Amino acid sequence: MKQVFVNGSINDLNASSVEYNGVSFSGLGTGLTWSGTESFRYAVVPTDGTFRNLIVELSGTPGAGNSYAFVLMVNGSPSTLTTTISDSETSDSDQANDVAVSAGDIVSIRVTPTSTPTVQTAKWSFEFEGDTANESIIMGNFSPQTNAIRYGNPSGKTQMFAIGVALEDVMLRPIGDSKTGTFEGIQFEMDAVVDGELVEFKSTRMGVKRMTNDFPIGYYRQLLGYMKMQGVLRAKFTVMFIIPAELITWEVEVTQEELDRNWEWVVGRRDLRNRFVETGEIPQPFTFNEDYECKDCPFKMLCDIEAAKDGN
Repeated sequence: MKQVFVNGSINDLNASSVEYNGVSFSGLGTGLTWSGTESFRYAVVPTDGTFRNLIVELSGTPGAGNSYAFVLMVNGSPSTLTTTISDSETSDSDQANDVAVSAGDIVSIRVTPTSTPTVQTAKWSFEFEGDTANESIIMGNFSPQTNAIRYGNPSGKTQMFAIGVALEDVMLRPIGDSKTGTFEGIQFEMDAVVDGELVEFKSTRMGVKRMTNDFPIGYYRQLLGYMKMQGVLRAKFTVMFIIPAELITWEVEVTQEELDRNWEWVVGRRDLRNRFVETGEIPQPFTFNEDYECKDCPFKMLCDIEAAKDGN
């Protein structure tokens, strides 16, 4: 599995000394400060894999005749994954070199200034691909303290990652395959079918109480649509709640009448969509959508303009 580590620091680069920082994300948008001691910033790689595609961006240029050189450090030595930002440049990348690492290796990013460059801040990213299929990693780092016991989570401060598809693969693929196809002119992709039983998986920032009291109509229609396609009146609906973290599975049972009524709505939407595609017409804004569908739509402004033209 390929994954991308991103990091950055609001701490200025040192224009005269070599410094180190963490490979992966280490804080809420600020990252760790740079350190002249690598052991304060390195992380331990938990599995075999390969680092590649180092990309670095500065907040400004180093200045004429000056540069900052960035390199992935492995077990205290510079690797071949490196890039240098010089003169009037503000970014550069190394997309040619791959660096293999093994479980237990220590990694960090090192920056070396040349000719006293203009002080800037930096952001960087790496791609990591584990040798084992569908395997991803979490890495973190801490500043040591010698006079007290300290605790922290595995990622240093906060680990941010997409859980929808990735968690679905981890939880569902071992027990059942997804199912894709076309049913009555409607394309679908069911999360999993296990021994003939439909399992749908979602992740949400919505709270458990809110979902229980106000179940999303989109989830309902999607699940019943899949049940119609599968020809079943029972299914499992699993939701990963992010804040607070909780995993809940509901056993869903509906009547054939409910299934048919929902499918009639789905088919109606299919016919509307096909009609507008065939005629080239633009659907009247705010007529065929659910209210929640417009909330975060990047094109809502265009619909607002069209609605205003129509006096609505």
